[in-house]
Amino acid sequence: MFLVSRGRLENAKIRLYRGRMFQRLLPILVLGLLSGSAQAATQNAEVLRKGGVNDGDTIIVRLDGRTEVIRFLGVQAFELSTYNNNDPTRWRGECHSVPAARFVLRTIKRAGYRVRLSSPAPETDTRGRLIRQVDVRLDGRWRDLEQMLLRRGLVLWLHHVAEAGLNQRYSLAQQTAAAKGVGIFRSPACGAGPDQDASFELRIMSDPIGEDTDRNGEWVRITNTGVQAVSLGGWYLGNAGPKAERFRFPAGAGIAAGGSETVFNGAGTTGVTAFYRDLDHNLFENSDNGNGAGDGAYLLDPDGDVRAHTVYPCLLACSDPNQGALQVRANPIRGPEYVLIHNVSDHPVDLHRYQLRIKGAYPFGPESVLAPGETMQVFVKGDPSEDTRLVRHAGYRGAYMNDAGGSAQVSTYDEIDLACDAWGSGRC
Repeated sequence: MFLVSRGRLENAKIRLYRGRMFQRLLPILVLGLLSGSAQAATQNAEVLRKGGVNDGDTIIVRLDGRTEVIRFLGVQAFELSTYNNNDPTRWRGECHSVPAARFVLRTIKRAGYRVRLSSPAPETDTRGRLIRQVDVRLDGRWRDLEQMLLRRGLVLWLHHVAEAGLNQRYSLAQQTAAAKGVGIFRSPACGAGPDQDASFELRIMSDPIGEDTDRNGEWVRITNTGVQAVSLGGWYLGNAGPKAERFRFPAGAGIAAGGSETVFNGAGTTGVTAFYRDLDHNLFENSDNGNGAGDGAYLLDPDGDVRAHTVYPCLLACSDPNQGALQVRANPIRGPEYVLIHNVSDHPVDLHRYQLRIKGAYPFGPESVLAPGETMQVFVKGDPSEDTRLVRHAGYRGAYMNDAGGSAQVSTYDEIDLACDAWGSGRC
């Protein structure tokens, strides 16, 4: 029996996490009740009828005789800036903020202002708000309000590392909304922005090889897949975290057709193709060692339209044209640690689009096209300055691959595997 969360009967499409690998998305009927100390605490509450909806992810309730602010678990809404408790039609804020808040208000009204709060990992945020999962009772059954928001593309999925089941369910709900192009993922939803025909790909390096001490080991690469250069001045790159973590591109920033820009988390000197957030902490959650959490990034134009996004791990329509084109062989135990990547297909494969994952991930740089029949060798140790086209060095200073068991795979940045090798207790 696979328990997803909170002991409710649910139909869900999730991805089972086996060892370090997510398997294919499977339809699973989840049946089970958590019991004893494992059961999530639930409480019924009444939302204030005047001013009870603060925005698309926050409500104010009466709970056990107290007034409490409830911050929804697992989602992030865009921010309202103008509130009017007597007339919600006067709400104003960032693009996408008002539709989310109005949906919450309408839904809570339908539910008679009654909600059920679940606290599988009881906690408060830095502002003292209770973080809770919120259900509303509609048509005789309890329904997950956060999932309803995500399915309509009204909010962003916000991972919670203590809740593997919710992460998978909520991430899938958002990926489904994105595939349908609804809500936030309908462009232009906020107005006809600049370069409306432009197209981009986003790739996140969330878990570089080694210790999480180098802030610039984490980055987002933005590639212009269109045929014209795009000015990025006034655009911004965000995730589902705090607004303060967004990176706004300065005036004059641009990206050539076919070119890429990289936004690093740490400090550095901005150049032609590199920008720095100057953060003092890691930003992106891992999936392999983050309780299956994963994360996402979103590129927005000055109007607030989401012009490109990426979420990992992929849970919906996960395929890549180069699946089966490569063969991977790892040498984790005897002699120097390395991985061989062999092109077994009849066409060139550009590895710059992919990463090599061996606990952490190694990004293939430019000039990484592997012709049919060619093999690239990636050493875990060694100086990257000594790289050649077919011999690379990750630059780690000690032993890294676990002798007892592990795996090495070439995958997309949203973790679709092209090829894998496992040893010992590891699995592909």
